[in-house]
Amino acid sequence: MPQLLVREPLWTQQSDDRGLLVTWRNPNTGRYILLGRLGMTAADSFEFKYFASVEDNKDFRPIPGFRDPKLTYTSTVMFPFFSGRLMGSKRPDRPEWLSNLGLDADAAPFEILGRSFGHRVADTYELFREPDLDLTAQTVTFVVPVHGLRHQDQAVLNSVNSGEFLEGTPLHVVPEEENPVDPRARQLLTTTGQRLGYVPSPVLDYLAMLGFESAPATAAIEHINPEHVGHHLQVIVKVAWNV
Repeated sequence: MPQLLVREPLWTQQSDDRGLLVTWRNPNTGRYILLGRLGMTAADSFEFKYFASVEDNKDFRPIPGFRDPKLTYTSTVMFPFFSGRLMGSKRPDRPEWLSNLGLDADAAPFEILGRSFGHRVADTYELFREPDLDLTAQTVTFVVPVHGLRHQDQAVLNSVNSGEFLEGTPLHVVPEEENPVDPRARQLLTTTGQRLGYVPSPVLDYLAMLGFESAPATAAIEHINPEHVGHHLQVIVKVAWNV
């Protein structure tokens, strides 16, 4: 297993002990970076560690409170940088917020962060739940937002807002080798050939660590958030890479 990984991924059947992949978009370059992993230790402490690859990335900037990319950070309570991305339990609009995310009222913090993607207006950090690695099916499955939706044709945006796309609607995952920003880019197309957007590039970075960057993939709509959440988090997809 490549040494870029914090730990060797566990091939499981729908494991519930997956951590969160922490990503960031550099506002100066617009490029996304796979930074590290937030997880739990055997002693039930929270742990954050950068991936070794960040030190070679010219776009890398340390997360506030996690300045040293060589350290492993642990805490008995969730780090404030991450807990601040959870809506307070006493907020009257919390039930509606969770419902819009497709979650129950008793959803756990990691589950909430994995579905809300840790989104906060004040910054450009994003959290993805670690993929499910299924040995039997030989798949690596991510649940992620569609990136670039707001730049697509108005007809696609109208279809999203009108409720045309339902949970389970299939999508095609198609390479875009001539993409001027990232030749690894993977488009998400409807069955009629309309482009919804792209697979987030940090997902491609993670797959490259596993050695699966060229594997074929399938996708389907997982969840549609209300229009008021903004384009970046409106369409959530499940992408399965067949390895």
